[in-house]
Amino acid sequence: MPGTFFLIGIQAEKFGSLTKRIYREGHEIGNHTFTHPDISSIGSSYMRVELNLTEQLFASQLGIRSTLFGRPTPWMRTDTEDE
Repeated sequence: MPGTFFLIGIQAEKFGSLTKRIYREGHEIGNHTFTHPDISSIGSSYMRVELNLTEQLFASQLGIRSTLFGRPTPWMRTDTEDE
């Protein structure tokens, strides 16, 4: 059953063979930025760089242009006490 994978560009580059396998097996690839920054704290120019770097990677490795975007969210704290 095909799925959708939102890939972080730097990880997709590091694990290129896995990235290619995901695509080759018929799964959808989405852009999850290049370095997974907290996008609430970066400017629009930096955001464009993050998205464009990932798109360029997908184009060069897979020959695709993804139209899907998965917004990175800040890491949630897991050390909070129950109320």
